[in-house]
Amino acid sequence: ETQLWREASLATAIDVLLGRVGSRMLDVLDAELLAVRFVDRDHHLDTVAAIRRGAVGVTRPLKPRSELSAPAAARIATWIQSGTTERARSAPQLARDLLRGLADPTDGEWWFVPLAASLDALGALVVSAGARLDARRLASISEPIAAVLATEQARRELTRLREAAEAD
Repeated sequence: ETQLWREASLATAIDVLLGRVGSRMLDVLDAELLAVRFVDRDHHLDTVAAIRRGAVGVTRPLKPRSELSAPAAARIATWIQSGTTERARSAPQLARDLLRGLADPTDGEWWFVPLAASLDALGALVVSAGARLDARRLASISEPIAAVLATEQARRELTRLREAAEAD
């Protein structure tokens, strides 16, 4: 856990973090897939990065962005604010929303951890793992991921604002 925070403090983006420690995360969680999904203001769900057992490096799905309906976006935002780790079978609507464009909710055992930082709802950590996954370990891994995601999004927003200012 200390090493993960160390790597998170050095990482400038989620794909960099997962590139450095993603395979170890999969081993620690005994997981098949770990994906970081970001919810933007326009009701889109973006897969920022993913790592899969047996695949080389960090990947993104063919369609990394999915559009969410207003109710789905509200459902995800409420869940993120609750801070509760969920399993697909106990939250089927949430599973359909979070796995849209990424995977079939009935294909394997899925876990969802909300990612938030400084009261900002950022997105979700989506994990395909066995039924005996340690939820506390999963939550402890999600905190540094949320910190890196918040930094990455802040950097993107500053770049967007700078480019808008330069255009004027």
